[in-house]
Amino acid sequence: MSGGCHSGGCHECIRHCRLVAELGPVLDYQSGRPGALAEVLGLGDEELIESLGGRRREVLRQWHAGGEARSMDGPCGGTQLCRHDGGYPAALSAAWAPAVLSVLGGRDRLAALAGRPAVAFLDSPEASDYGRAMARSMARALTAAGLTVAAGVTGPVGRAAHAGAAQAGGSLAVLGQGLVSRRGRTDTFLSLVLRAGCVISELPWDCGGRKWGPVAAERIVAGLGAATVVVESRGEERDLWAARLGGPVGAVPGMVTNPLAGGPHRLLADGARLLAGPGDVLELLYEAGASCLPSAPMTAGPTVGRRLQAVLDLVGAGADTPELLAAAARQGRLEGWTDAVTTFEVMAALGRLEANGSVSRTEQGRYVRRDPAPCAFAPGADMSAQLHS
Repeated sequence: MSGGCHSGGCHECIRHCRLVAELGPVLDYQSGRPGALAEVLGLGDEELIESLGGRRREVLRQWHAGGEARSMDGPCGGTQLCRHDGGYPAALSAAWAPAVLSVLGGRDRLAALAGRPAVAFLDSPEASDYGRAMARSMARALTAAGLTVAAGVTGPVGRAAHAGAAQAGGSLAVLGQGLVSRRGRTDTFLSLVLRAGCVISELPWDCGGRKWGPVAAERIVAGLGAATVVVESRGEERDLWAARLGGPVGAVPGMVTNPLAGGPHRLLADGARLLAGPGDVLELLYEAGASCLPSAPMTAGPTVGRRLQAVLDLVGAGADTPELLAAAARQGRLEGWTDAVTTFEVMAALGRLEANGSVSRTEQGRYVRRDPAPCAFAPGADMSAQLHS
């Protein structure tokens, strides 16, 4: 196709990719058991046909033996890499890794992003304002430090991570369906990613991912990461299964009353690293032996005065509206403020914090802290020694 993609996939890999797409309706049944889905996707062509072909086995065998794989040409600027291509990401070396990657953003950009240590942000079907703010803030800081962020785009955590990364560089967005079959709002979001990042999929350009595609995409996200971050999740197997496939896992703690903190707290109980900020992610990567990590410390957020700091701390503690903050001041909980404070004065303070990037406003008009509060204890150090110092 003139002006279309550069097809770099070999015949065998393209044929395997088409076979997987053809088996999509059967793979939907595996989506409820993500671990089994990953195992199935690691099978060879003959094993796939035997295991999933059902009454179509003979038809599929004849198609498979019949010769040429159908062209997988895509849009202008698109490219494809199979696992035998030198540009295929080295991190995707497991048996379950896709045979072919369709890519928007270019080979050179993919090589640059995949050549750096990557941090995988596992997505979740839902997220709180806090979860989105943490994903955005951590992704922005990690990208600014020279790392690559990888995430899906189906849920709010993944989209927030990409939005944060776009403020400082590029990211790797993994889709669970073909790259030219998306329409509407998501196309606008992907255009944001493509300013400096890449969008990738294991499926043919025009193929819908059905139910199994977004689930399978999470294994690619985890595989790309030298470390995996879980920001929020209810703790269901569908949300956490991919955490076992990649590098060491870190989790962001939340309020115990928040159901979306169930997944991170479950992982923390099982030994995951507690992540209070991007510096903890760097420490996790260092311990995992990742190379080419930044030597400079992560920069802190903007310095504010005592009165604004008191507002910022209460926003981080959950007082997320001007009315709640004004009420806290009248109760003497807002250090440096008198009990005669007005809502208008608090709104002015929030405006200053929003202007310097310390807080952001949600679609519902509530405020969230963009960067985590400093931890009283240095991560990884002896807590008893710090308590008695």
